[in-house]
Amino acid sequence: MKTYMSPIDRRDMLGLLAVGAAGPVFAQADAPSGPIRLVVSFAPGGSADGVMRMVAKEASASLKIPMIVDNKPGGSGIVAAESVLQARPDGNALLLASTTSIMHPALGVKTRYDFMNDFAPLAHVVSAANVVVVSAKTGITNLRDLKAAAKAQPKDFAFGSPGVGSSGHVQGVLLGRQAGVELTHVAYRGNALLLNDLIAGTINVGLLDTMTLAPFARDKALAFVAVTGPKRVQTLPSVPTLAELGHPKFEMLAWQAIFAPAGVPAPVQATLGRAIAEALKVPAISEWIANNGAVRVDKVGKEFAAMVREDAASWTAIIKEEDIKIT
Repeated sequence: MKTYMSPIDRRDMLGLLAVGAAGPVFAQADAPSGPIRLVVSFAPGGSADGVMRMVAKEASASLKIPMIVDNKPGGSGIVAAESVLQARPDGNALLLASTTSIMHPALGVKTRYDFMNDFAPLAHVVSAANVVVVSAKTGITNLRDLKAAAKAQPKDFAFGSPGVGSSGHVQGVLLGRQAGVELTHVAYRGNALLLNDLIAGTINVGLLDTMTLAPFARDKALAFVAVTGPKRVQTLPSVPTLAELGHPKFEMLAWQAIFAPAGVPAPVQATLGRAIAEALKVPAISEWIANNGAVRVDKVGKEFAAMVREDAASWTAIIKEEDIKIT
């Protein structure tokens, strides 16, 4: 079993403070005045945590300001979002959020904020398909057999996702309904914990993103039976899409992106968005994204905000058409 990294420690902080000016350097007048806390709404060790530590290092260099990853999992991203909103809107606290945040209203998830109005989109980071993955201990290797087994023994085939209201949760409910079985959902606090339980056989089925699963593509402890998204994933070319297997409404990809409180001045938002976008172009990071089955859309600011609105409308339509409610 793989051992995952721990949150940033004092040595990491000292390293960031000593970061040199590699890559473009942005005007300080339109940048935050002090260290930037990048709040990640996932547990340490997951795909989001790993890529954001790379991005934070590069953005620190271009901004000449330390950017420190702060993991705050829980509440399907709500804990992290509230933490960022409690800070002064000066750009010193940013949020790495996922598609989950824009689905909350349609799912009936109660929050003390309005995500679409209280946060400003800065930059898209990655988009990825989800994979329907099964513990090898079940002996199941394809979706047909999984659906048959779940119908015969539904209590043995609860499915896990990275959290309540996540894209994996919604798509798991939808897949169960299309297969004619109501599967019990088990919410985890991030991808890493669910992955560990799938490998151990503690849970039989999960929906996880391709980035989390990329290092385990040849792991005999897991079976990949289908992927979401409009086409097959480059790192899992033999795994069919759910659409290929006769299941519609699974074309949407889930994304991870960086947001600021809406009150952060527009020039600061623009500087941060550009710094993040430039960091994502660094070969080591762009190659990591591609090699881990994800894609990046080069969108920041208003252009990315339009994408967020479009995706919110699309996910909301699916949720309402299927009457999926999570309370």
